[in-house]
Amino acid sequence: MDAELLLADMEFFEEDTEESIKLKNSVIELYNARLDERIRRKKFVIERGLLDLKRQQRYERKRTKEERDIINSMKIFARFNTEEDHQKIVNNLIKERMLREVIEQLKFFRSKGLTSLDSIERFVENQRKGAVQIKKSE
Repeated sequence: MDAELLLADMEFFEEDTEESIKLKNSVIELYNARLDERIRRKKFVIERGLLDLKRQQRYERKRTKEERDIINSMKIFARFNTEEDHQKIVNNLIKERMLREVIEQLKFFRSKGLTSLDSIERFVENQRKGAVQIKKSE
């Protein structure tokens, strides 16, 4: 917003030196670049529908905290990709996180000596029954 202030009091005079004119022209070029950037950002926000806050909130409410963290950390890269490509990248990162969690669970089960899905299911069921019995006895 300060860009306009630099131009507000600028005037060209016939007595201006060549250096002064070059300096003033460079200030005008910088101002024009800022205007172009503003237009680009405004267009980005409108194209991506980022002004629809209710839609954004509905989308975020459907996600877990970990997923929201990934989405928020990737927002800075949205401008480098199309909306579809960015969404694919974010979804793939979320899938990667889920797969890593599953791998950690499987490592835990292996450390307990469980090597088949049936033995894992029995182990989990026994854990649940044990937790229920503990709650009943309290």
